[in-house]
Amino acid sequence: MTDTPSHLSSPPETQSCCSARHHAAGQDVPLIKVPEALDLLKVMVRPILEQQSRPLGKALGHVLAQALTSHVPLPINDNSAVDGYAIRLSALKQAPLDHDMRSLPIAGRIAAGNDISHIPSDAVCVRILTGASVPVWADSIIMQEDTQLSEDGNFASFSELPTQGSNIRRQGEDVPQRSVIIEKGARIDTRHIAIAAASGNAQLPVVRPIRVALLATGSELNHPGADLPPGGIYDSNTPMLTALLSRANIDLTIHHMVQDKFETIRDTLSHLAENNDLLVTSGGMSVSDEDYIHRAITAISGTFEVHKLRLKPGKPLGFGKVKNCVFIGLPGNPFAALVGFLLFGTAALDALAGISSKPAPMQGEADFTTPNGGTRLEFVPVRISGTSENGLPKLDKIGRGGSARLRPLIEADGLAALPIANQGIAKGDRLDFYEFHCAFELG
Repeated sequence: MTDTPSHLSSPPETQSCCSARHHAAGQDVPLIKVPEALDLLKVMVRPILEQQSRPLGKALGHVLAQALTSHVPLPINDNSAVDGYAIRLSALKQAPLDHDMRSLPIAGRIAAGNDISHIPSDAVCVRILTGASVPVWADSIIMQEDTQLSEDGNFASFSELPTQGSNIRRQGEDVPQRSVIIEKGARIDTRHIAIAAASGNAQLPVVRPIRVALLATGSELNHPGADLPPGGIYDSNTPMLTALLSRANIDLTIHHMVQDKFETIRDTLSHLAENNDLLVTSGGMSVSDEDYIHRAITAISGTFEVHKLRLKPGKPLGFGKVKNCVFIGLPGNPFAALVGFLLFGTAALDALAGISSKPAPMQGEADFTTPNGGTRLEFVPVRISGTSENGLPKLDKIGRGGSARLRPLIEADGLAALPIANQGIAKGDRLDFYEFHCAFELG
């Protein structure tokens, strides 16, 4: 992650950049539905083709660039699933019954990692521990709990005849040799590290890190902790978006905040688009006299695929391209910026990394009502208030709404999506639920 100071000049502002004709396009464009906009984004973004090799210890969070195969079968050889006794079943069947028990002589002991060449080929029974290699003549393993030993420990007695192959883990039954164990496009987590190591892979081919630039605009913005001038506020979007972009597979450049000056914004955007795959801005996306992002993008020959969304919060969100760089312009209000990034920032990052699928949201049931329907897909903070009769989490809406409110997010368990509808939400309505934390987070 790099923090790059600006070296760009700020020429005097010209009045022409904020004339009424510059606002008309932003005001007249139709609002695009979120699913349609996401489809446009996926079509627009081209996956990164460059890849690199990373050792297992440094691969967490990266995206696999090609399918990974196993160098060995798993298990590597036939081995015992239990502590017990490996037996030759035919010999046990022929052993005489004595008080409903059959006995076999114990020819040795095998533990995990032992060389079994010392075991006689004509043996009929050996002590065996979990994970130990199974001799070729052994066709069943009987658990030690189902075994009685003679006083001298040289014989094992059994009351039941086992099923052939019982308690034996066969070579390759989990993973055949040279089979695919991780598909291309997987984001590497601890599960992938484990199977890659077990299958003999010390290095993983991954997509090179995504180069992302982050820029906040707004003359009112100040660094947290600084003395606030009249009319000033603290910049919460940069720290929030920095946290969201702090991933192993992202090379992040954080540009310092810039004021609402057209030429400065234009030149900064042009500079950041040169060497990055993704450019994320916050603020300046509306159509007021001080919102310059649309005009700056147009001035540097950038293109917009989407200008506005049927999304609440986050209507003034747009994306497109500047040169070869994907551009996403987020609103300035922090809750709107968060929702916009979670929907479109993560989708752009997934598309750049070659991740084609994303888990579907959970389902929950509304434990609240709204008086009216909405013309935009709305995301609201919710807490889990219980479990419904259908076994789904009951969701209680928090706060009064508003794209600048942050406190409800702290009290929430996640976000619920209120669909576009003519009628309001009734208790028991099923909603898409995006939980902030899952039970097992694997990295």
